[in-house]
Amino acid sequence: MSNAIAVRRVRLADMARKPREIRELDKALSAILKAIWIKSGLLQKDLGDEIGVSQDRISTVLRGLSPIGVGEADALCQALGLDLLPVLAAAEWMVYGQPPEGFTRQEQIDVAALFEAAARYRD
Repeated sequence: MSNAIAVRRVRLADMARKPREIRELDKALSAILKAIWIKSGLLQKDLGDEIGVSQDRISTVLRGLSPIGVGEADALCQALGLDLLPVLAAAEWMVYGQPPEGFTRQEQIDVAALFEAAARYRD
C-alpha cells in the first residue's frame, strides 16, 4: 500500500469518528424546519417514517443538536410540503442578516414568512 493511500485511509477514518461542528446555519435551518413541523401537526415519528429516519434523529435535528445534510434537509422539506431553496435562503438570512437576492416577489414573501416563523425557535 502506498503512503498516499495509507494517509487517505487514516484521514477518512478520522473524519468518520469526529462529529461535525454545529454551525449557525445548521441552527437556523433547524429552527425553520421546527417552526414548519409544529404548524404541520405531524408527529416526529410520522415525519421520520416519511423520510426513512428514526424519531430520535428528527428530534435531534429539530432541536439543532446535530448538523443536517442537504439530502436530509431536502427530504424533510418535501415531507413538510416545502421547497429546499427558500428554506435555505431564509436560514442564510437569519445567519447573515441579509435578505436573499435574485428571488421573485412571491419567493421573497415566502422566504420572509419562513424567516419570521422560525424566529421564536432560534437560540
